[in-house]
Formats: sequence, C-alpha cells, structure tokens
Amino acid sequence: MNWYQRLNKTAAGRSTEEDIGPKDVSPEQLVKGTEVEFEHTEDESKSEDTGLDHLAEFPDYYTELVEMEKKLSGEDLKGVETVAIVLFRRNGKGYEVCIGKQIEGKPSNGQWVLPGGHVEDELPMDAAKRELKEEVGIDAPLSFYERNGKDAIFFGVVADGTSAEASSDLLSLKWVPVEKVPEMAWDQKDAVAGCLKRLKDV
Repeated sequence: MNWYQRLNKTAAGRSTEEDIGPKDVSPEQLVKGTEVEFEHTEDESKSEDTGLDHLAEFPDYYTELVEMEKKLSGEDLKGVETVAIVLFRRNGKGYEVCIGKQIEGKPSNGQWVLPGGHVEDELPMDAAKRELKEEVGIDAPLSFYERNGKDAIFFGVVADGTSAEASSDLLSLKWVPVEKVPEMAWDQKDAVAGCLKRLKDV
C-alpha cells in the first residue's frame, strides 16, 4: 500500500461521519480535489465524495498534496549541485543494489560509490535520471529520498535480471545483495539502508 492509498484509507467516510458537504469546504479545494480524484476513479460523483473525505480531515489537503508531490519528485530542490541514485534490483524475495568504482582522479579515490553526478541546467530529478542512464545504461522511475546540503539522493527499483553496463567513468560496476553492501564513499552505505527502509514502507 503506497502513501496515496494509505491516505485514502484513513480519510474514507470522514465527510459522511461528520456531516460535511460541499458548502462546508473551500470551493477551490473541492474543485481541485474532484479533478485529482477523478484521475484515480473516473467517476465524478465518487471523486467529489473522496475529495470531501480528505477535506473533512484536512481543510487544505490538496494544497498540501501539491507540495508533497513536488518534494517526492525533487522539484523543490533548489541549490542542489550533485545527485546520487540508490538503484535496487529485485532478486527473488530480496534486493541487490548497483554500485561502482570510479576511474583514477575522481573524488572517490577508488572507493565504492553510487551512480550519480552533477546537476546541469535541469531539475535534480532529471539529473538523476540522466546520470543513471549515462553511468549504468538504465532508464528507471525514481523517487526522492533526502537532501544533504547541496547533494540529493534518489532511489528506484528495477526487475530481476536487469543488466547494467559501466560507463567510461567507472572502473567496475556490480550488483551486491543489500545485506552485503561494502563500505562506501561519503557514507553512501547509510543512504542504501535508508532507501531500503523507505522502499519497504511503501
């Protein structure tokens, strides 16, 4: 169950229980809510009911939803200069993570690192997707994990059997079980553990 489904389950029926109707909520919020919920149900009546349930619990729910979506997509990460990607691959009932070693002269000095690089004239999320494609040859949907100063970390999951190909910036590249992640540059091992927890919570 993802965050959106959990919110829907929590709010279900709230407007009926509290006898809240369209006149009791912000018209702008209700219009926005009906539009958003229609994308998930394609039933205008049900969309309005779901919107009312959310607004009965949180009067500015749909304003907050927009901000949440911006955070999850990384759109509000102004000032971020570098990105790193924790890319998981399913392996039976568990996961592996993709790590590499950069060529001589790179800041990591031969340590294991996550795929990543610098943000150019683009959003951090777009930079993360570009770097993932350039460094390991994989296109994958990503989610924002956290920001640390001018660095941002994203994570994603690919199917069992997905192959990765090291770019010319990497000496080597491999998939390792999440239980056997070696020490990594810039405390990135901690990021792997944090993203794995986030993934299991979704």
